[in-house]
Amino acid sequence: MRIVLDGFKKGFSIFWDDSILLIVLNFICFLSLLPALLFYTVTNAVPSIVTLILNTVLFLPSAFFIFALYHVLFDCRRGIVVNYRVYFGYVRSTWKQALIFGVANVVAALMVGWNLRFYAQFHETWAGIMQAVFISVAMIWMILQISMLPLYPRLTQPSFKLALRNAGAIFAGYMLPVLVLAVWTVLFIVLTMLFQALGMLFSFVFIGALSEGIIGEIVIDLKGDSDESDADG
Repeated sequence: MRIVLDGFKKGFSIFWDDSILLIVLNFICFLSLLPALLFYTVTNAVPSIVTLILNTVLFLPSAFFIFALYHVLFDCRRGIVVNYRVYFGYVRSTWKQALIFGVANVVAALMVGWNLRFYAQFHETWAGIMQAVFISVAMIWMILQISMLPLYPRLTQPSFKLALRNAGAIFAGYMLPVLVLAVWTVLFIVLTMLFQALGMLFSFVFIGALSEGIIGEIVIDLKGDSDESDADG
């Protein structure tokens, strides 16, 4: 529980210290989602497999901006001065890892979405069980992803495989803090759906700052000191 409390305090401190910059970066991340959101609004009345695929792919560009945001949040945690030039520098320097991360999540979303749609055609018990299985897999995948993003800036040789492995190890060893983070993320997503202004101004940075706070505290606890320059291994 100490990690959760310290992580929340650190997360709110990160946001408070650089709130103006982070709100602007949040708005940039929100703008990167606009093509997907607009496409969904237009095609929602006549959903199909094609529109589902296109809409999911349109979310891909947002990965570059969200990835850079987490690197900025890590700098904020360490007290490094950040600005817009630093942020867009991260967009350029991390694009390969962001692309891999984005493609992996697009493929995962398409697989889960297709299977849920497929099994929804049947009304037997087994079909309901299969839907529950894929929903459970999607939840575990989401938990791993929100743990991976704060780990990437800490890796001396970042890779999707290494970040996923470390996220899995953290989830296994620190299940309570990670589940609290997952509940916070889902709660804020729901609030964003109810109050769209949150998405424009706060959602990405609030979720990111709390992720950075909690995962950062876990990394410190694992290392046994305050030196968290990397999380390799």
